[in-house]
Amino acid sequence: MLGNIISGVVGGVVFGFSGYLKNQKKNESFDYMKLGITVIVAGIVGAVAGYTGMEYGAVADATFAGGIGLVAENIVKAVYRKLA
Repeated sequence: MLGNIISGVVGGVVFGFSGYLKNQKKNESFDYMKLGITVIVAGIVGAVAGYTGMEYGAVADATFAGGIGLVAENIVKAVYRKLA
């Protein structure tokens, strides 16, 4: 179960961080407080998902199918907004 919680936290943190980068305005200074809150909330959500005891394989499959696309989209949008 601890492995599921840790995996959930890591996944939530990665997703939260990529979402923060995507939504950051071009001339906006890096806001550590905003990033911290985003990452903490995403990590908690991931931990709760892991704690519920869902089978890791099912969670990983669903996360990979939907999450990897969203994370990739967030990264592309973040880079585009920095360059535009």
